[in-house]
Amino acid sequence: KLLAPLIANSLENARLYEELSWREQRAAENLRAARHVQSALLLREPPAINHLEIAARSRAAQEISGDLYDFFENGKDFNIIAFGDVSGKGAAAALYGALVAGLLRSLAPRRPSPGLLMKSLNAALGERKIHATYVTLLLLFWQPKMRILTMSNGGMFPPIICRQGRILKQQVSGIPLGLLDNRIYDEVTFSTEQGDVFLLYSDGIHDQVNAAGEE
Repeated sequence: KLLAPLIANSLENARLYEELSWREQRAAENLRAARHVQSALLLREPPAINHLEIAARSRAAQEISGDLYDFFENGKDFNIIAFGDVSGKGAAAALYGALVAGLLRSLAPRRPSPGLLMKSLNAALGERKIHATYVTLLLLFWQPKMRILTMSNGGMFPPIICRQGRILKQQVSGIPLGLLDNRIYDEVTFSTEQGDVFLLYSDGIHDQVNAAGEE
């Protein structure tokens, strides 16, 4: 009489363990598939853009992340560089990042400046508002003929610009996208010189510490 309940309990535990193991395996497979799709969305090799040499690197804190960057033409006179980071981590952030990337490319052809494109993108995200989700984004319009960069920022760190060993600071800031409606985004124009280096980076760089645990 005492043995039967123990056997039944052991069988039930084994069934639950097998079910849990199956669910964990499915979740891992789904994450790997999502990571594969995200790696396809994030350009492995940046395109050739006149008078620019571009290198990009992204390393997710988890299996997938909300990082996004893109480079594409906007007519004959402009090239657009987009660099952003979605709040949070994991699949939800990656899906929101894919939404932002798609909206960005669809809206860009009718917006001749980064400030206008940023405003339109913020309005589009406002129509699809998700609680506590937003994106920080830096947009740069590159005019290769004049070698001028026009920048607009929505919550990202301003780029670090190095010219002949000197750091040139640019004051370009703004509210992250998807939080507040009817926002205006300022623009800053920068005349480049041969040999200038621009570094765009996310908060993952600031969060790094050394072996002693120091920032």
